[in-house]
Amino acid sequence: MTMYSAKINWRQKEKEMVDNLNQRVFSADPLIKKYVSEMSHIDYYNNSYVVELKYRNMPSTQYGDCFIQQDKYQWLRVFNSDPLIKKYVSEMSHIDYYNNSYVVELKYRNMPSTQYGDCFIQQDKYQWLMESGARSGKVPGYIAAWSDGVYCAWNLKDLTDKGFDFDWQIIPMNRTTAFKNNSKVDKKVSKLRLENGKILFKLP
Repeated sequence: MTMYSAKINWRQKEKEMVDNLNQRVFSADPLIKKYVSEMSHIDYYNNSYVVELKYRNMPSTQYGDCFIQQDKYQWLRVFNSDPLIKKYVSEMSHIDYYNNSYVVELKYRNMPSTQYGDCFIQQDKYQWLMESGARSGKVPGYIAAWSDGVYCAWNLKDLTDKGFDFDWQIIPMNRTTAFKNNSKVDKKVSKLRLENGKILFKLP
């Protein structure tokens, strides 16, 4: 069996894939890169499709198959009719994504959902989402994922309209969670419980 282990320039291969597809398949409606994140779930879209692209550095005859990760399948399935678009490219963006119906903040918690059963939301992010939702006529949402594969969403407008007690508290927390600045700063936050949201799906 021939092994294909040569170093690949994946960005170049991605560009070649898109160019080939747009020339041969999507010439009338070219694919557009949806997200700028390297860990993007939905790579490309056009007026008809949302797609993930995969390059395999081997002949198609070697195995005759291609892996797809379940989280990518689930993400494509949940938002396939109205995919999320990355709103801002700033690392400190308040509103991460939007589609025709929602403006949402995405949060990953590196722990099982059963450990605490909640997720923090900062008051300034809540206010920004609510204001943006009011301006755009879209639903302000907060989506969290945990290491055990649980994805949960909260409709912030619905919670607010129903008189949900956010019980805002000032807590010393890391300045950032996704980056290397771990200095402490006071943040005004609320805990959103799983039972106050909607479980979108759970990966095995």
